Amino acid sequence: MRKLPQVLLVMLACAALFAPPAHAYIDPGTGNFIFQLLLGTIVGAAATFKIWWARVLAFVKPKAK
Repeated sequence: MRKLPQVLLVMLACAALFAPPAHAYIDPGTGNFIFQLLLGTIVGAAATFKIWWARVLAFVKPKAK
């Protein structure tokens, strides 16, 4: 069981070194899609942080009577 990570690493290295050429085509819209994905992730993380921070402040601040 201890040699499993080593065996997987060797298999991954062999697969990467001996892979045939892909001859793949990247569509021009792929860059736009990656940009939208990155921007959506940043905006989602910012919104999540804002909601989380408001909950932390509401928990910490004393309530007015």
